[in-house]
Amino acid sequence: MARAVAVVATWPLAIHPRSLLGATSGPGDPYLNLWILGWGMQAILSNPASIFNGAVFNANIFYPAAGTLAYSDHLLLQSQ
Repeated sequence: MARAVAVVATWPLAIHPRSLLGATSGPGDPYLNLWILGWGMQAILSNPASIFNGAVFNANIFYPAAGTLAYSDHLLLQSQ
């Protein structure tokens, strides 16, 4: 029953999974999301207090700007 519900909920993906996943042109969001997950894991493991003082949001993507992780989804819960 659960498989039938999953197929219905993701119907176009169930019949053409390779053609409907990922970016249609260029690397797209998968690389951005991997970088965000990696940054969150690195920042929290190297300095756990960065969550409490906000330093975790000072990502190196648009250096020297501050708080650049807040420009996109931070995915901090998923990176742990």
